[in-house]
Amino acid sequence: RSKALYDHLSQQPPGSFVLVQTDWTYSTRGESYAQFKALIRLLMRKKIRFVVTTAGSDPQAPVIAKRIIAQLAQEPGGNNYQEGKDYAIAGFFPSAEAHIRAMVNNIRGELATKGLGDSPVLEGISDLSDAKAVVNITGSATILLWIERIRNKAPLGLMCTAVMSAENIPYYLAGQLKGIVIGAKGGFDFETLLAQEFPNSQPEFKDYKNYDAGRRYMGPLA
Repeated sequence: RSKALYDHLSQQPPGSFVLVQTDWTYSTRGESYAQFKALIRLLMRKKIRFVVTTAGSDPQAPVIAKRIIAQLAQEPGGNNYQEGKDYAIAGFFPSAEAHIRAMVNNIRGELATKGLGDSPVLEGISDLSDAKAVVNITGSATILLWIERIRNKAPLGLMCTAVMSAENIPYYLAGQLKGIVIGAKGGFDFETLLAQEFPNSQPEFKDYKNYDAGRRYMGPLA
């Protein structure tokens, strides 16, 4: 399930666009932290543009995301990603249902409310169908709102806590989710896939950081 989402994102050409909805904070750090970092590392290494939004959960989520992304941009493989050029933080939207409906109906209009209507990150993006994926990193049930409303406009991926896996695996089996990254083990899966695609044994990748919190959590989890 993790590989299905990883492979889909990894196959996208440079300059593609992905929407990332991050609804987690430190209450689910043990699972969401590694997932989020591995996802952002992959997008940066593949030179994929992305916008980060938060809907209906903790208003601190965009602040946490912003801090992590800024750190990862300075790593080898981060391609010196710049906010406003390569990625954007749209911030917090208090109503998840209203935000997701608006993103499906008029993504530029919804993001324009946060001053991103003319952002270079959205160049060539006039509808959600122009996105290569929507990825929801969450400790809540916001993914159900996406499943109900996305109308097949873009492939949908989920990074969730382990307790949420049982209710969402049927959507993956039905093809409504491109992939699911589940819990701390899912973060480790994504890190392992990074290590396979960008092995430190190769000179061009020798300084890349692939394994992180996901592998650190495997010992305590076991």
